[in-house]
Amino acid sequence: MLRYQKFVIGIVGLIMLVIGAFMYALAPAANVVVSAVLIRAGMLLCVVWLAFDQLQQLSKYFSTIVLTVGLGVLVLMAVKPNFSKIVLLMCAVLGVLSLAAKFLRSQR
Repeated sequence: MLRYQKFVIGIVGLIMLVIGAFMYALAPAANVVVSAVLIRAGMLLCVVWLAFDQLQQLSKYFSTIVLTVGLGVLVLMAVKPNFSKIVLLMCAVLGVLSLAAKFLRSQR
């Protein structure tokens, strides 16, 4: 199941990169924002595809919700880089709370 997910993430990232590049090449003035979003998100998904095995190792320490929110935050940062400071602070707080909750649960 997980190899299928890795394959889909890689294919979707590659498709987004190709579509963004074609949109920018065909009409760079008309599609600047859309092609930039597609290229950034496609590159991010390709990086996630490359680091998929390491992300699986992180699932031992963080819950699935935290990892999903973290990936969504990375996509948001790729689309709107101006929000990076706020988003990184939110991710750090969420990570600390997740580790604290896991630590407190293991103490019982």
